[in-house]
Amino acid sequence: MTDHPQNPPPPAGEPERPASGGAYGSQPYGSQPYGSQPYGSQPYQPADGQTGGAQPYDGGQPPYGDQPYGQGYAPQPQGTNVLGIIALILGILSIPLACCGGWPGLLAGIVAIVLGVMGNKKAKQGLVGGKGLSMAGLILGIIGTVMGIAMLVFTIMFADLAQKCQQYDQDPAKMQQCVTDEFNKR
Repeated sequence: MTDHPQNPPPPAGEPERPASGGAYGSQPYGSQPYGSQPYGSQPYQPADGQTGGAQPYDGGQPPYGDQPYGQGYAPQPQGTNVLGIIALILGILSIPLACCGGWPGLLAGIVAIVLGVMGNKKAKQGLVGGKGLSMAGLILGIIGTVMGIAMLVFTIMFADLAQKCQQYDQDPAKMQQCVTDEFNKR
């Protein structure tokens, strides 16, 4: 058998390692093993006498995440706000319908307002969710109603003008003069 040294000599120009430094499991360069305090340092002690870190569970309140379902939360509404959904749909439709002569948008807007108010009351009572749906339907219904009224007034006003100037429908210059004269009178 041949004799093999445990630690071969270092190459030229390198410092020699201590005898305990090369063995498996030893701490190189004098570092401390895990969990031990470095030389001269004291373990941390809180100034107020507490143990520091996490507090032990005392059995009073369950730890975070262990609360039973629904405990500590406001009760959730039980259903969908169908009145709010219908109010929103009619409110959206009332705006383009107001441009189609006025009265379809006016009717859809009024129904959207009524359903929006009813849906909002149910949402405030906590019977259903979707308060935002009914509010959006209410607001869009108001916009559609105002647009429908404006379109009806515009239609009535210009229907009278069209009837007065209808006799000039073959002559565009006379038709333009009639319309200008009627606008100046108002």
